[in-house]
Amino acid sequence: MDVLTRQEIKARAKQILRTGKNWQRLMIVNLVPWLISVGFTVNLYMLNWQVYQQTLDGNVSAGLTSQSQMIGTFRDFILVLFVQAACLTALDLWRKPDGEFSPVQAMFRLFNRSWFWVILGLWLVTAIITNVGFALLVIPGILFSYGFRQVYYVMYDARRSGVKMGVFDALGASWNLMRGSKFDLFVLDVSMLGWYLLNALSANLLSFLINPYMQLTYGGFYHNLLAKRNN
Repeated sequence: MDVLTRQEIKARAKQILRTGKNWQRLMIVNLVPWLISVGFTVNLYMLNWQVYQQTLDGNVSAGLTSQSQMIGTFRDFILVLFVQAACLTALDLWRKPDGEFSPVQAMFRLFNRSWFWVILGLWLVTAIITNVGFALLVIPGILFSYGFRQVYYVMYDARRSGVKMGVFDALGASWNLMRGSKFDLFVLDVSMLGWYLLNALSANLLSFLINPYMQLTYGGFYHNLLAKRNN
């Protein structure tokens, strides 16, 4: 595998999107999580508005606040399943740009017994470790968040290869893969800042259009890490 520069990774991501109907299909894969995100966001805004109104009246319901938090947590996990499904599909496209796939099947590829609990475990453990790092000191939290960024890709490749890998094994493998490359990923994040801002300014209304490019780029970054390790 050839090692690419950051600019070459981004250029290849754009080229893959222009190949066949890749962009349209990846947009469809991202459409359902976008709709879910919008739906949950509207619901949370309504609940938070009720909490705000009760606060003004001096009659805050603990149950309502708890309900808002539970909905937010449930939304986050459901979105992880959909978003990671899109990311893994983008990684497959990076490796085989002319590969055919069903957007609907790709969308729900992690909603099965084989993957559901694995993704839940990765999500929970990564979130706990990263949040503890941020709570103790900011820098450890940043290091953890960057060190574990490849954990879903690592688990995906391991399972495709028939390698049994636990949650902590995947975290360790991601950490080792990112050794010496955290700053490279930070620079890539900075170079994508404009897309993040566009997403934020549009209240994520454009995310299903923007995310295919970003998912391909970050999938390419992971693939590049493997190329560096094997060279």
